[in-house]
Amino acid sequence: MDWRSTRVGGSVSSSTYELNRMTPYDPTGAGRTLDAPVRQIDGHQVAADGTWPGFAPTVGKIRNGALQVTLGAGETVAITLRGNR
Repeated sequence: MDWRSTRVGGSVSSSTYELNRMTPYDPTGAGRTLDAPVRQIDGHQVAADGTWPGFAPTVGKIRNGALQVTLGAGETVAITLRGNR
């Protein structure tokens, strides 16, 4: 099966956004996506001792009332819209 990235988008009435990505991570370098042994959020993962380093969302401005996001294979995002235009 072929897993590729895809672009999604929509019209929004906000002026800024915060985007948190949950991505597959394969420390072996085998390139696994859906069956990757680890998931990271904003490039972070839970440490071996169970501590969470915290979120580090991507923050940006919405231009012309549209927001488009490219998703990689096995990736998901949570988008928080801020401010009204």
